[in-house]
Amino acid sequence: MNKQLARVSALAWTATAVMAGSIVGLDHLLPVTYVPPSLPDHAGSGVEIAMATAAALVLAPILLLWWPRRSATGTTRPESMHAWFACGASSTWLLLRGQLWVKNHPTVDRARSVEGLLLEMQLLICALGIGLLVGGAVYGLISGFRRSGRATRILAAAAVSICAIALAGSAFLRNRHSPATLALAAYREAASADYNVLLITLDTQRADHIGSYGADVATPHIDALARGGIQFDRAYSTTNVTIPSHATILTSRWMKEHGLESNFCDPLPAANITLAEVLRRAGYRTGAFTSVFILDREYSGLMQGIETSWAPERGSTPSEEAFGRAANWMESLDEQRFFAWVHSYDVHRPYAPLAPYDTLYYSGRSDDPDNLSFMNIPSMHPRPFGVTDIEYYPAMYKGETTYQDAQLGVLFDRMKEMGILDRTLIVLTADHGESLGEHDFYYSHDALYEEDVRVPMILNAPDLVPAGVRCDALVQTIDIVPTVLDLLGLSALATASGKSMLPLIRGAETPIRKRAYFEGQNYRAIGMADSTWSFIHPLKEMVPNHNVELFRIDIDPSQEQNLFYKERAVAEEYLELARTFTGKSIREGRGSKSRVPASLAQQLNALGYVQ
Repeated sequence: MNKQLARVSALAWTATAVMAGSIVGLDHLLPVTYVPPSLPDHAGSGVEIAMATAAALVLAPILLLWWPRRSATGTTRPESMHAWFACGASSTWLLLRGQLWVKNHPTVDRARSVEGLLLEMQLLICALGIGLLVGGAVYGLISGFRRSGRATRILAAAAVSICAIALAGSAFLRNRHSPATLALAAYREAASADYNVLLITLDTQRADHIGSYGADVATPHIDALARGGIQFDRAYSTTNVTIPSHATILTSRWMKEHGLESNFCDPLPAANITLAEVLRRAGYRTGAFTSVFILDREYSGLMQGIETSWAPERGSTPSEEAFGRAANWMESLDEQRFFAWVHSYDVHRPYAPLAPYDTLYYSGRSDDPDNLSFMNIPSMHPRPFGVTDIEYYPAMYKGETTYQDAQLGVLFDRMKEMGILDRTLIVLTADHGESLGEHDFYYSHDALYEEDVRVPMILNAPDLVPAGVRCDALVQTIDIVPTVLDLLGLSALATASGKSMLPLIRGAETPIRKRAYFEGQNYRAIGMADSTWSFIHPLKEMVPNHNVELFRIDIDPSQEQNLFYKERAVAEEYLELARTFTGKSIREGRGSKSRVPASLAQQLNALGYVQ
């Protein structure tokens, strides 16, 4: 067999391996005992697949140009060369394509997990094992297995042994399944309720600054949303930090579970399952349109399962931009069911509403030299340049809230024009609130008081959610994912720590949770609230107040009288609850280390975030 014929043979066998693998499907070639059925983007993009295939077509012949030139009798054995080429072609292509498969797998983080390393090793073993099987089969077909002699028997025995090792590795990895992998594998059914899902998160939005919650702030569109659905009057976030809070909203996992501890952390680990991943698996198109750069795909990692996403490259943008892009995307879907996450950053500091919203709630002069009420506040951070009137910023916060509501109205109107508003399940909430001077915290959300963690929670879906209902049961943003899946008729997510609010939506009087829990940035504090008590325990230094606090929230909703030393029995009970919830790692004060580049840290600081 001459060199030219050898090269042609190598190319032919490589092309055959590529075609066969494409027809059979990579997920069937790899051990199915480890991973769930593949997702649409499992195997990589078309460009990636083309590059891997091209590399296999080039590399396989180059790597396999050596072969036993002559047998013991001095003649070349074509069947041996064909066997080696078939073995090498299959192994090379499978290994290259397998790298894409592992890289794009939604529940394998090979850079950070033992499972990822083991999967890489398993991929190598399987590539060699399957290659040897293919080579042995080719040799047997050409020369006849019975007449092939000792060499073929050795080759077959080696192939069987390596495949046995690969299967044993599969069984071992099966026992190392993460809950996330198993949870995502369960979603193969389509939603029984024919509704789109629109998740609206209003950054830094206090519940008590929305009209339907009793505020003197104009929010007609949010109010109408509440009248057409159910409003939860005692809804809490799980933390006072933007990225960790959104991670909880999207995964139904506590901060200590999903691993994001601050806005300076690494992206969301791939082992977490998001609502978008579940709904995409159920046949939904998925999109996310956010108004601040820290929620983008690369920085936050929150876009798992999201096909189309947009966020500003730097800083933040008014919600008009994100909402408009979301509406355009919905219009392009041609009536396909979708999950959309839209996010507004309007009411976050620096509170600079556009006209005419800047004068809706303030008619004075912010730098009035005769009004120095703002200058006597030593703990204000940061001190705004030129502002002397303490009433100015709360009024601007209200103006931003009304502007944000107007932009929601534009989005709802466009959805109505498209004919999709009445068949969309809308969930409106916030990642956290904002202190506007309460407890000596000014224009920040660094604490865990009511103003920092009490958020709006409204669900609206015609014929799916009853209209005009107000519920005072205790709920949290961690309960959103289980509730959405329950309303759509999808099975519960095994990794979720939240509870479905569906019983409350249907009028049940039994509460779904006895108390709410909230965690501070980097686990610096733990807070709890129930129908009677509110408890805040700083696990690390909190400025300006380091004290453990206990309030009778039913008679002291402003949390002004600390009863921690007076109500010792209750205090001890809550201390034990805090120890139980936080766990050893948090009690020891474990905090995340910032790996954010200096340039991004400067942007975060410009937005008011501090490590």
